[in-house]
Amino acid sequence: MKRIYKYAYDSAMQGGPWQIEATKGATPVAFQWQNSAPTVWVELDPGKVPASMHFWLAATGQPIPDRGAYVGTIQYPTSGLVFHLYQIK
Repeated sequence: MKRIYKYAYDSAMQGGPWQIEATKGATPVAFQWQNSAPTVWVELDPGKVPASMHFWLAATGQPIPDRGAYVGTIQYPTSGLVFHLYQIK
C-alpha cells in the first residue's frame, strides 16, 4: 500500500542539489514550507526497492536544470525570497 512521506531540506537555503532516499517509482506530490524548512511530500510504496530521488532547489533568477521536472514553488516567509523545486530524472 502506498504512503506519503515528507522530507525537509536541511541546508541553509543556499539552493542547489538535494537527494532523498525513497523507493522506486516514488512521486513528489507537494512542496511547501513546514517548520521553517522547504519540505517535499512524496508518495511511495515502502515495500518497493529503495531508490534515491534527486532534486534541484533554485531561487528565482538562478539557473535551473535542463532535464528537471518542475515540482513546485515556495516563498520564504520572512524575507520574500522565492524558491523553485525541480526533480532531476
